Amino acid sequence: MKNSLQIAVQNQNLDIFNLLLTLPEINVNDCSSEGTALEIAIENESMEFFSILLNSHDIDINEKIIKI
Repeated sequence: MKNSLQIAVQNQNLDIFNLLLTLPEINVNDCSSEGTALEIAIENESMEFFSILLNSHDIDINEKIIKI
């Protein structure tokens, strides 16, 4: 099941995405069966979301991704 950040990326809703990133309980590295928000941004060729996620201080690009 995707989380709200992943859904915002998939739907390319930049306003909601940016709002969600301000919330301390949002984990940018959270992984669902669809992957992380970063993976969804890559798959959808959403460079703006990809760039924002890469610049997030919480992002861990080396975290192992385990798809369920």
